[in-house]
Amino acid sequence: MTLTEDQQKAVEEQKKNCPFCQIVADKIPSKKVYEDDKALAILDINPAAEGHILLLPKEHYPIAPLIPSETTVHLAKLTRDLAKTVREAATSPGAAVFIANGAAAGQQSPHFLIHIIPDEKLEVFDLPEKEIDTSKLEQAFKNNLKGLKPMKKEQNALDNIIPGQESTALFEDDVMKIMMPEKPAVEGHIKIIAKDCSHLDQLSYEEAVHLFVSASQTSSLVFEMLKAQGTNIIIRENPLVCHIIPRKQDDGLDFKWKATQTSDDMFDKLKDAAFVVGKLEAKQPEHVPQPELSQTENSADASYLERIP
Repeated sequence: MTLTEDQQKAVEEQKKNCPFCQIVADKIPSKKVYEDDKALAILDINPAAEGHILLLPKEHYPIAPLIPSETTVHLAKLTRDLAKTVREAATSPGAAVFIANGAAAGQQSPHFLIHIIPDEKLEVFDLPEKEIDTSKLEQAFKNNLKGLKPMKKEQNALDNIIPGQESTALFEDDVMKIMMPEKPAVEGHIKIIAKDCSHLDQLSYEEAVHLFVSASQTSSLVFEMLKAQGTNIIIRENPLVCHIIPRKQDDGLDFKWKATQTSDDMFDKLKDAAFVVGKLEAKQPEHVPQPELSQTENSADASYLERIP
């Protein structure tokens, strides 16, 4: 995405007053769980569950489409590893990943954040099931998702459909299936189901990047097609499912949680579990293709900029 001169100035003004940029610069204290040259993971001061951490790029990016490809790859891999970190430290059966794009989706800071939360009884992300006719949207989504590059060992399942056995997927490859739920939370709700694994760390690094980038680009697509005011990406483990939720004011969804606390003992456990993060990879892909999902993707990204705090 290329910013206009006015948009670039707005982002620079945001950066001057961004508390997370101040945290990165050590001007505001934080409890660091993990740090490298591109990213930082810290305790959330208002955690949804004990062990809740925030992963953020060190550079100031208000939304995902502005993040360079190599940083996106890095954040995806760290999300994979840190989900295991919080799960092990909290002895939880799973972890939840929460991303808010836009004020209507609950974004409270102009710095892109990834929430990674131990998920044992995390009811705040339990989605309602509604009777919504999705038939008109299905074909439109399927047509636009053709721009996603499939990851496959064999022929893409959608390239070899047997008559009478049509797939219900909007997109499918060897790693994931993108579908519209039978009972969506809101109109345009899409879910990505990972194949043959229940936790993020069971994906290879390349597969985790593929899932992360596909979710981000599907989010931009949904945002533009439905003229939404924001989007949420919610990943839950056991089973491993990613939800893309288009958001509008007064849509009835509320992902605000009652804050708890993270003890010093849990903080120590998180740091211990995160010690191996970044040391586990043997070979990493250096570049992730950024396919065009539709001609309106750039306008979607520009609209996001107008709808962040």
